[in-house]
Amino acid sequence: MWLDDTRHDVSNAVLLNIPKDHVHGFRFQHGMHGYVLSLPAEELPGICHNDDTVLKRLASPAVAPATDALASVFRRLHDWHKSSSPVRIAMLRALGCEIACLAADQLLHRDVDGVSGRQNLMIEAFEALVADNLRKRWRVGDYASALGISSAHLSRLCRRYSGVSASEWIDRAVMMEACRELAYTIKPVQQIAYDLGYDDPSHFSRVFRRVLRKSPSEYRG
Repeated sequence: MWLDDTRHDVSNAVLLNIPKDHVHGFRFQHGMHGYVLSLPAEELPGICHNDDTVLKRLASPAVAPATDALASVFRRLHDWHKSSSPVRIAMLRALGCEIACLAADQLLHRDVDGVSGRQNLMIEAFEALVADNLRKRWRVGDYASALGISSAHLSRLCRRYSGVSASEWIDRAVMMEACRELAYTIKPVQQIAYDLGYDDPSHFSRVFRRVLRKSPSEYRG
């Protein structure tokens, strides 16, 4: 499958968390099966009782190993979906909450080689800051300052976690937002560039091509 600009092999049992507006696609092999649960973004806070930890973790796309506990709840959800019980809706909401919480817990505790729990939390804080400031053209130094660490330390964490520098991480995040704009709106490329904080649309196009290996117009098709 493709999630934003990254390809993931999902031959083994995996949990896929795909928040609203993230570009994704699938190429299924014969015999693959699983469950899909779509929760309305506007109802998710209510379903999860406004739990900030759950909502923040599910706000970022992620891939992690599936668990037997999660599969068990999905099977129960599937059974209740077919039920005619008068408490069906209440049970579906309760099981939806359980799945969201189990998924968030699994993503919070997934193993990342070479990254400690504290460093993992720092990366998650960086991800959240990037999401909040995509259109402000923050630099690495701005993010590092907000996190209370040096730019060099932030880049080391990013490389250890994802194999790219902090600057590359930021560019990728901005270009993924550009992909969503290109896919889901009819805005001109120049307007998208300006909206994402670029003063020079040609610079935006160069960065887009470097990250996506194609121009914005080619991506839009």
